[in-house]
Amino acid sequence: MYLEHIWDLIRKSVEAWVDDYAPSMGAALAYYTLFSIAPLLIIAIAVAGLVFGQE
Repeated sequence: MYLEHIWDLIRKSVEAWVDDYAPSMGAALAYYTLFSIAPLLIIAIAVAGLVFGQE
């Protein structure tokens, strides 16, 4: 009985995960994160250069 409830919970969780397009959304998030890191690093280095100066 207890195992049946656990199995039902796992099955419903996986169905909801797939119905929400989680794999596609995860791939899109990784793709856009990859392309946003370079400009973010440039800005961070520029700000650090202004704060700490030449030394």
